[in-house]
Amino acid sequence: MPPPRGVILDTFGGSGTTAVAAVRTGRRFVIMEQDEGYYLTACKRLEDEYRNE
Repeated sequence: MPPPRGVILDTFGGSGTTAVAAVRTGRRFVIMEQDEGYYLTACKRLEDEYRNE
């Protein structure tokens, strides 16, 4: 785990679980996903997460 404000790179982003965990722990992230369905799911999860901050 990188230090707080560190950067997490997830090259197989899937549904965005790692990105959501990064947001919750105050870390920055770069997420990549080639499947459009997973990409859209991850976007929705992140939108919801940022709304709840």
